[in-house]
Amino acid sequence: MKKSKILAIILAAAAVCSSVAGCSPKSADGGASDGGKNQVEEKKKDFSGVQLRVAGYRDLRTDPYNSSYSIGADKFMEEYPGSNVEFLVAGKEGGNEQIVAAVNAGDVWNVQLIIGVSLPGIFRNDLYTPIDEYINKNNPVYTKELVEEAGTYLGKTYAVGNVMMSDFQYGIYNETLYNDYNIKTPAQYYQEGAWNRESFLKMIDDLKANQVQMYLNFEKPNKTGTYAVEHHDDGTVELAYNKQPNREWLTFIKNIVYDKGVTSIKNGKTYTREVGFALDILPHILIDAKNSSTQDTIRYIPFLAKENPISSYIVEYYFGVPNGAKDIEASVELIDYMIKACVEDRTAMYKENMLEEDYKIFEETAVDSHYIVRDCGVWPENEVVEYFRAGGAVSTNIDENATRMQTIVDDYNKSVEEDRAKMSSGGDKSETAKGADNKEAEDKAAAE
Repeated sequence: MKKSKILAIILAAAAVCSSVAGCSPKSADGGASDGGKNQVEEKKKDFSGVQLRVAGYRDLRTDPYNSSYSIGADKFMEEYPGSNVEFLVAGKEGGNEQIVAAVNAGDVWNVQLIIGVSLPGIFRNDLYTPIDEYINKNNPVYTKELVEEAGTYLGKTYAVGNVMMSDFQYGIYNETLYNDYNIKTPAQYYQEGAWNRESFLKMIDDLKANQVQMYLNFEKPNKTGTYAVEHHDDGTVELAYNKQPNREWLTFIKNIVYDKGVTSIKNGKTYTREVGFALDILPHILIDAKNSSTQDTIRYIPFLAKENPISSYIVEYYFGVPNGAKDIEASVELIDYMIKACVEDRTAMYKENMLEEDYKIFEETAVDSHYIVRDCGVWPENEVVEYFRAGGAVSTNIDENATRMQTIVDDYNKSVEEDRAKMSSGGDKSETAKGADNKEAEDKAAAE
């Protein structure tokens, strides 16, 4: 999906929103905001004394990559005296089962940080409650396109997020080392409009010729499955694993890991002189680089952002309200505070630790890039990268997986149509949906 907006617009809008409470969706008379047109001055809500619980795949108060959410929670508690926000760990291994157990026990938490690319696969199983009446999609705290693309299922919004909450597949490199060996840098390719697959492979050859190590993380399936499916506006999907864009993408991966023989070097050496280039995820690589002791010039570059960007995003993070949660309006207000704090923290961190030129490139490409939001559990059963490292053929990989994947797509689309029919007739979701038939999709959504 291509975006016309750039990140700067989103962040500028967030900056002029002086407080999250002031950007809330309800107008003074209880009606929904119109996004700024003829908007009535809002009546301030009071959530003093409310007791809220937030669950995440890690402890969001102490996790180094997500602790900014706790900053937002602290601001919420400052704004509303006597309120309290508690952080729980739930939502990774067995995360959906934890929510189901909590709902059945009548003790579900208020907010869940949802991670993954199978969001409709869990929304359609009644794990989350629609929050349309509590939000305004034009609220600058959210990235509207992301909410509409992945946080919405059959016209109902179940989760909200912002582009800056996401993990980005990104390149980091030691420019000092490149200069020492007279190797052309990714930034030079980028400025020439030539940062593409061909130049990426040329860079690998140059690094290998000078015995400069590199670390390329292709292991996560939502990277290797970039072109696996196409998404339709009606909520259904189409298998694209055997189409030409995916064949070219898989061939590119095989070229790197088999023909070029690039092996992974795990974290710990990524940002020293021993490793000249790494492909991993922001914000992790930036935080690690920031804490390293190297005096070399460290640069950042999007992954082939000027030629059909290849999943500049790898994982989106959203907040949703589990079914059965109490104090939904207060929960959404807390979500707004947490998202705003995360956006401000990530923006400052990236600006402070990237060269100005690199941050400008990040800003230009962060929103206007390809990203993955739904997979419906169709990834190949085998580990694609390991398959290619062993010399497996692209055509064989496609042939071995396409039939199985088509069955999953057909079952998913059938369930979507059943849900739509039920909703249009005013009935409940289908028994197929309630039975969590697409377990593979749920497992993917529960994993980091």
